[in-house]
Amino acid sequence: MLNVRTKRDSYFDNAKFILIILVVFTHFFMGMTEKRGIYEDIYYLLFTIHMPTFILISGFFSKNIFKDKKCLKKSIHFLWLYVLFQVLYTIFYFITGIDHSFHLSFLVPEWSLWFLLSMSFWYIGLFVLKKVPPYLAITVSLLLAILVGYLPEVGRELSLQRAFVFFPYFLIGFHLPKQFFEVFQSKKMKYVGGVALIILLFYVVAIDGANKYWFFGSKAYDDFMDLPEFGALIRLLFYCLSVIGVCGFLSLVPTKRQWYTDYGKNTLIVYLFHGFIVKLLRQYIPFESLSFIPSIIIFSFSALFISTLLATNSIKRATNWIITLF
Repeated sequence: MLNVRTKRDSYFDNAKFILIILVVFTHFFMGMTEKRGIYEDIYYLLFTIHMPTFILISGFFSKNIFKDKKCLKKSIHFLWLYVLFQVLYTIFYFITGIDHSFHLSFLVPEWSLWFLLSMSFWYIGLFVLKKVPPYLAITVSLLLAILVGYLPEVGRELSLQRAFVFFPYFLIGFHLPKQFFEVFQSKKMKYVGGVALIILLFYVVAIDGANKYWFFGSKAYDDFMDLPEFGALIRLLFYCLSVIGVCGFLSLVPTKRQWYTDYGKNTLIVYLFHGFIVKLLRQYIPFESLSFIPSIIIFSFSALFISTLLATNSIKRATNWIITLF
């Protein structure tokens, strides 16, 4: 029984650390998408994998939230982190010259901070839906996520579009049994996962006319589609592609303890602080001048180094007081 516990914990820690590396890599790589072609394809491929999987796992680890009566406390905790880092990023942008004027607003989250605000909303969503049968709750969340795209009033403010679009992953993860993840941990499933990701890449490459907002989920259909009436189909397509991406990724995650396993426990710290480093480097280093292969190599090593550095226990001890203040 002890071995099963260790294996399961290592699996999730491995998954979380690999995912945060993909997040950091994507934030380095996003400036390259102006070159289009394969740059956009890779960017879109990663977006169908990392945040949906991250959010699914976050929901899974929220299972005891009602037993411990921490649902609203968790919501306030993530709201506090959002407010704090919104202030810090605004100051940082002004000092480094990324923004030439100082303008603090809590209505539009800076860059990656949408996730913190959305987590606050999702815990409230769990509280509201706690007595609703899982299948009904998930169905309602999917319908809302699709229909909210037709409301231009719901957009980047408070990242409400994204909160609705990605909530189904969180809710599904919350209701998933642990046996679901164990299915992906067999050797046979690794081959299936590899094939799934190849199929996903094929579909992403084959889609003509895609743009980043298909995958971001941050805008109403009117804002990024010539024919917004078909927005529901596009959002459904994104969900289908992300299911393939999530399952493919989960199949390829190592189940045994790795050199980076312990770092998987500190991914929130990496998420909170990596943006300062990535933004600063992108501000002063012309990464866009890199060709494809060098950019992949440099961004991969940079993402690995930054993620590993920020996930160390030394950084955790230095920053934990901020994260646990509320």
